[in-house]
Amino acid sequence: NQESSYPAKKVKDGKDDHVTVKSNKNASTTNKPNNNKSSKIDKQQASSNEKNEENVESSDPTSKVDVVDPAVFREKYCQLQGVEWYPTGSNEWQQRAPYFLIAGAYKSGTTSMASYLSQHPNIAQPLRGSNLPSRTTELQFFLYRNFRRFVSYTPTSLLSPSSVDNGDGNDSSLKTNHQQEQKTFVRSARTFMLARHYHKKILTQDTSMISFDSTPGYLLYSSILPQRILCVAPWVKILVVLRNPVDRVYSNYLYNVRLGGLQDVSFEDWIESDFEHLRQTGVIRDEWMTSSTNSSKKGNSHDGLTFQDFSGSDEETTAWTQYLLKSDEHAIGRDMYSIQLRHWFKALEDIGRDPMTELHIVRSEDLLRDVDGEYSKVLEFLGLPRYELKSKTKKLVGDHTQPMQDATRKKLEDFFAPYNQQLYKLLGGRDWDNFWEK
Repeated sequence: NQESSYPAKKVKDGKDDHVTVKSNKNASTTNKPNNNKSSKIDKQQASSNEKNEENVESSDPTSKVDVVDPAVFREKYCQLQGVEWYPTGSNEWQQRAPYFLIAGAYKSGTTSMASYLSQHPNIAQPLRGSNLPSRTTELQFFLYRNFRRFVSYTPTSLLSPSSVDNGDGNDSSLKTNHQQEQKTFVRSARTFMLARHYHKKILTQDTSMISFDSTPGYLLYSSILPQRILCVAPWVKILVVLRNPVDRVYSNYLYNVRLGGLQDVSFEDWIESDFEHLRQTGVIRDEWMTSSTNSSKKGNSHDGLTFQDFSGSDEETTAWTQYLLKSDEHAIGRDMYSIQLRHWFKALEDIGRDPMTELHIVRSEDLLRDVDGEYSKVLEFLGLPRYELKSKTKKLVGDHTQPMQDATRKKLEDFFAPYNQQLYKLLGGRDWDNFWEK
């Protein structure tokens, strides 16, 4: 298999300040549910860790390796308020509440995945809370409406964080400059979250039980939510469901039409509105919007950044944050997966965790074709024993009752192509090569 483009880094362990080395294939040090199946996985991962450390020790001592100290992240973003960052002893159960998050984009299959995982006997469904529908695993806890009381804002905020959040939509904490420090009150947030959403009795009585939160917006708001989430739950695993961007955005539109929200708006006008938001905030530039992206050509702006120079830069993160604030639907932005995953990868690395083992991606196309196979891979990722699904009802159904115009499809394919290529390179592996272009 091809290696991911994500670099190996030398990491200072956040728990005891022990210096270790994280490579792309290192396993998680996160506390696992106690079951027989996971013990085998633990042994395999321990062996992998030993091999990785041997490789590092035998490598060229003059080679440059970035050193990452999780304490830097913790001091910058987290106010622990006297609690352990990783709960131990009688509080160890908290590392399984949530044990994992499901993120993705609307119409990608997150609801189906949550439904399948909820059937597993070792997974306790979260408590909904009075502000959520009676039957949902989408807690939205870390979005602004629920989380604003647990974040401190600096006096240099661009705007007062007072607007109303619509769930996955406009997270008003983004109205502050993302470069200004916003510390999360860890004890307060964790205490409230555990009491509101998780079954302490179940999780304390049975150490094989875990729980989760399935909120698609945790992927979209990638320039701020990873820091917020990893302050409160630095152990959490991330399960991401992705879908062909062209198909997803069209499904999103048709779904909104069925709800009665876009009856008088064409698909072309709907996506063009978001393209304009992306241009206005500097996420994209007209000279980049070709099938080849002209990565060697300089832009017309004063900075002269090429597409490749801009990708992954601080300028891109700033522009992305402004876009999240400006756009309502994020019709196109939701499908720019490489930007969002780069933010998540960096946040995980910053706390000493390997994104290649702590974040698992499921393609909705694979889930539709082979539910059992993808389900088994997810259970292995979570360290859970195999389990046969009782119900395989798909929540992601075919809704392309109206064909997309050929010219529109070609425009979207050309636009998403370079971002898809970035994604394939980021994740590595031959099974990703041009997957959505085949």
